[in-house]
Amino acid sequence: LTLNQISEFRVAIEGRVTYLAAGAADPSDIRQLHQRLEQVRTRMTGGDNWRAYIEADQSIHLYLAQMAGNPLFSQALEATMGLKPYFCRFLRLRPALMETNYLDLVKIVSAIETRRPEAASQATQQHITRFNEAVV
Repeated sequence: LTLNQISEFRVAIEGRVTYLAAGAADPSDIRQLHQRLEQVRTRMTGGDNWRAYIEADQSIHLYLAQMAGNPLFSQALEATMGLKPYFCRFLRLRPALMETNYLDLVKIVSAIETRRPEAASQATQQHITRFNEAVV
């Protein structure tokens, strides 16, 4: 698999996942997403804590897959995020990119919270595309 193929897969799958999650979200899900966003935010600081930041970021993506209601989404995303060549792209994370990434996640969660599936899907696809372009 090439990094571009992995990115293309994530854009397609996670766009749909987020769309479904926005339609299925209940108050408990919204609380969970906000708690996970807070974890991402707090891990942006602290020097060379990129592994903790990545784990917090991934927990949002995986929770959205769980919210979508199809266990294959979760399994596919876990497998994708575990691919070493893809994971190594995170090594290039810089504070400015972490901030942009975090703001993207805020936008995604906001669209889900306000039950705007199209906006959530679009924000997710833009988020993944932007990230992949930035760390190439």
